[in-house]
This record gives sequence, structure tokens and C-alpha cells, in this order.
Amino acid sequence: MGAFPSVFPPQPEPSITLSPGDRGYLYTDGITEWVGPQENMFGIEQLETFLLEHSSDDVEMVLSLLMDHVSHQHAQGRSSEDDITIIAFEFLGVADKKMNS
Repeated sequence: MGAFPSVFPPQPEPSITLSPGDRGYLYTDGITEWVGPQENMFGIEQLETFLLEHSSDDVEMVLSLLMDHVSHQHAQGRSSEDDITIIAFEFLGVADKKMNS
């Protein structure tokens, strides 16, 4: 994300088009690299599958369910050895700029 410009030179800014209801998730590798008792990482594929399965749930609920799923079902209570950050956003649309007089 440009934190180390000497290592990761600046790139042209990409653009995407969002529609109302579209969501995005920003996360650190702590969630995908959370290791379970069999020494297996949660992984990007499992994260993607989980988020798709819960795409109709409230965003706050998705994050809560995700943390519960990873910590209890995947890791079976085993704590993460890394920091975990996940940020979710949902595009609600563009506000109407017309103002009633």
C-alpha cells in the first residue's frame, strides 16, 4: 500500500466501479496465516469462501462470525501468533446532491 516506496515503487492508481451493496475487505496476513492444531493455515481460499457464503449478512455480523469461525472452528482455540486486522466496507451508493429549497 505504498508504505515502503523504496521497496515497492509507486504504481498507477487503479480504479474500480462500485455498485450499491458491493463490499470490500482489507486485512493483514494474520487472518490467513492463523495456524490450526494440525499446523494448517486458514488461507486466502477459505477466507474468500467464507466471505462469499456470508455476503448477504450484515457487514458487522460477517466480521464477528469470521473471527469466531477462525478462532474456534479452524484454530480450535489456538491463539494467533500474528496481529490481526480486518476492515470491511459496504458501498451504499452516492448521495443525491439535489437539495430541496
